[in-house]
Amino acid sequence: MKELLVVLLLGLGVTSQAGETETGIGYSMNGTLTSNYVWRGMTQNNESGAVQGGVDLDYKGVYVGAWGSSLTNGTEADFYGGYANSAFGIDYDLGYISYRYSADKSLNFEEAYLTLGKTFLDDKLSVSASYFVGIDQATDYVEGSVGYDFDYFTVAGTYGYYDAMGQNYTATISKSLTENIEISGGFSAFDNENGRVDQTSFVALNFSI
Repeated sequence: MKELLVVLLLGLGVTSQAGETETGIGYSMNGTLTSNYVWRGMTQNNESGAVQGGVDLDYKGVYVGAWGSSLTNGTEADFYGGYANSAFGIDYDLGYISYRYSADKSLNFEEAYLTLGKTFLDDKLSVSASYFVGIDQATDYVEGSVGYDFDYFTVAGTYGYYDAMGQNYTATISKSLTENIEISGGFSAFDNENGRVDQTSFVALNFSI
């Protein structure tokens, strides 16, 4: 997913290889091998491994991108676009994302989103907040994240709330092995409105391609 969406990636360790063409159009690519595809505190593939990857193009703050993941049954493909910049020392990202599932098209949905983020302490401390507006029958979602770079490794925590569904918590730790390879791991819990708590974890290898 788009790396400027701080709340989507904080602590997930997505690594990208960035560049720019002669026309000024920027590009980046990322890939992940993970033991468990965890999203908003919930496993998306019955705690099985997944292969993931994405590509982004941007020009003067306007961006489009695509990201995909293998699932236990079929695949997921996300397509998104938006505008990202900063003002008064705060990063912002306003966009639209469409989630598509090959095995069951009734699960497809779309969101509009706004992310605000800021760094402190020489960019070691990162704080962000996001609001996702569900389109049509999709549910709204709010999330906040905080992370700290200890030089040798980075830790992050995320709290999210799904309207009328429940809340989730995620804690992650990541470490760069090389300039373009990173390993990360995390633990998540989802507490639904009925009081049931589901817990899951993951280990992932993230790399640039």
